[in-house]
Amino acid sequence: MAARDIDLLTSAAQTATAQGGEKTIPTLTMAAVTVDVTAKSGTGTPTLSVWLQGKVMFNGVEIWVDIPYDVLLVHEMSPTTADQAAITPSEDVVTTARGRNIVNVYTGTPPARFTAIYKHLSYLAVRLAWAISGTTPSFTFAAALSGK
Repeated sequence: MAARDIDLLTSAAQTATAQGGEKTIPTLTMAAVTVDVTAKSGTGTPTLSVWLQGKVMFNGVEIWVDIPYDVLLVHEMSPTTADQAAITPSEDVVTTARGRNIVNVYTGTPPARFTAIYKHLSYLAVRLAWAISGTTPSFTFAAALSGK
């Protein structure tokens, strides 16, 4: 089966918690999702969390559920957050424990790239979801899925 690339979110400034558009993936069974954070602004401590959701049928109703990743790769150019404090600039860190957030309460200094590997996908569709907090926060980021 050939790989398929899907833009989950085009690069743009986001200022509030939201979800991206639905992307149909009925033939994909595994994927990598990459989130590139390129800019941040706001006062206080703006934070960004990003995760993948999948659409499933439950009792005849379509619902969205959070999808845990299997492996996470983080590449930060200039880490400043407590959860990323052990990363030296331009160092990759692999976390093998499953988790929900591709980007987990990020307060660092962009640019940063987060890639989550999903070994087993069985969803009708996927979408990106994110939470942004802080005083006048703004994060510019994009996300793409590559699957087969």
